Amino acid sequence: MLPETHQSVVWLVGARLGLVLLSTLLIGGVTHVAAQQRPTPRVLSLDEAVALAVQNSPQIKEEQFGVLKRQSQRAQADAARFAQFEITAVMGPSPRARGNQISSPDSKPIRPSPGCLAWRL
Repeated sequence: MLPETHQSVVWLVGARLGLVLLSTLLIGGVTHVAAQQRPTPRVLSLDEAVALAVQNSPQIKEEQFGVLKRQSQRAQADAARFAQFEITAVMGPSPRARGNQISSPDSKPIRPSPGCLAWRL
């Protein structure tokens, strides 16, 4: 039998060796996965790089929207010189209606409210 101190030393050495091996395996696996996930760099020509920069530039997009805004404002100002006419019509059944579309037993004349046009056929 080994003395207790010798057993504890052997156990500590074995535990440390196990941790070192486990760490090596984990680090090796992580670097291997990281190396596999890296995409290969794409080589661009100057024209492609400029086109990509123009397409993704927030400053250029901001200016394009500014131009669109000014064009819309100009179109709105140009349209202001034309007359505008708006008609609203509301139709529906009346709960007090009697008769049909052609004749009605009501003999009261239509009394339009002020500012309203009405015709009686």
